[in-house]
Amino acid sequence: MIDRVSEQEQVLIIGQIWPEAAASAASTRVLDLITALQNHGFRVTVVADGNENAATTALRQKGCQCLRIAPNDAAFDSWVSSLNPLITIFDRFTTEEKFGWRVRAACPRSLRILDTIDLHFVRLGREKALKAGIEGPLSLPELLAFAGDLAHREVAAIYRSDLSLIVSDAEADLLISGCGVPPSLLLLCRLLYPSPRATFGFEERKDYCMIGNFKHPPNADAVLYLRDVIWPHMRRLHPHARVHVWGAHAKPAQLAWSDPSQGFLVKGYAPDQFAVLAQARINLAPLRFGAGIKGKIADGWWTGTPVVTMPVGAEGMHAPLEFAGAICDSGPLAFAEAAVRLYHDE
Repeated sequence: MIDRVSEQEQVLIIGQIWPEAAASAASTRVLDLITALQNHGFRVTVVADGNENAATTALRQKGCQCLRIAPNDAAFDSWVSSLNPLITIFDRFTTEEKFGWRVRAACPRSLRILDTIDLHFVRLGREKALKAGIEGPLSLPELLAFAGDLAHREVAAIYRSDLSLIVSDAEADLLISGCGVPPSLLLLCRLLYPSPRATFGFEERKDYCMIGNFKHPPNADAVLYLRDVIWPHMRRLHPHARVHVWGAHAKPAQLAWSDPSQGFLVKGYAPDQFAVLAQARINLAPLRFGAGIKGKIADGWWTGTPVVTMPVGAEGMHAPLEFAGAICDSGPLAFAEAAVRLYHDE
C-alpha cells in the first residue's frame, strides 16, 4: 500500500481509448481506478491515442488532465519526463508495448503497472479454437497453440512491468502455474461495486435481457448465437417471450439483427445498464469464448438479476459460492430450458 501522498504526486494512465462510462466493464474499471487514486490524494493524467470525444470531456470534469499523444510522437519522452509520474498504468499489454520502454527510460522511478482487465491471449486462443470448430475447455498447450505469438507478447509485458493487476483468480492461477509468472508480479484486483441498491421484485420484472459492448468480439458472437441457435428453442418453450439486447457501439448492421416478430429486440446503447438489468427477469450471457471477469454478469447480480451462461462466462465469477443462475455446458437446448425454467421460478 502507498500512504496518502502530496497533491503534486502524479499518476499517469495510458490508454488505447478514452474510458467511457457505461460503455464496457473495461472502461468502468479504469474510471473506478481513477476515482480511487484521486480519493487517495493523487493527481491523475490520462493519455490516449484517439480523437477527443465526450468521454474526454467527462474525464476533465472529473478533474483529470487529458492529452492525446501518438505512440511514435517523440514529444512524449520530454513530456513524460517533466510530468515525472510516481505511478504509470497501462490499460492493456499492447499499450505497455508501445509506451512502457519510453516511460522506463524517461522516468526510471515510476512504478509501471499493467492493468490486464482480462488476458487477451486466453480470449483470442478460445476465439480461434471456436472458429476451428473446437468448443469446450482447452488444455494450456492447446490454448497457447491457438493464441500463438500473442501469448508470448502478453506474458512478456507482464514480466516487464513492476506489477500487473489481475481481475480473475482463474487467470492468476493460469499465469502462476501455467506460465511460471512469479506471484510477486501479480495483484488480484477485482471489479469494484458499491453496496447493492434497491431493486425490483419478481412480479415487477419482465422479459429477458442481454447486454455487452458490440465492439467486443465475444459479445457480438453471443448475440448471433442467441438469435440463430438458442432463441428458436426459447420461443418454442416460452411463446411470446422477448429479449432486449443492449450494448454500446452497435453498428447499423448489428441493430438490424432485431426481429420484433420473434421478440428479438436489439436496442443498442443503454444510458443506464443497471436500470435495464434491474427490470429484466433473466440476464442471458451465452458466451462461447472470452476471459476475465464478465461485467455483464456482475452488473446483473448487482441488480439482483440471475444469469444463464456457459462455462466460459462463469469462469472466475463465483469461487466456492453457488452460482446465481445457471451454467449450461450441454448445448443450446439445455441453455434454453434453463433460461425458461428460471424465468418462471419465483
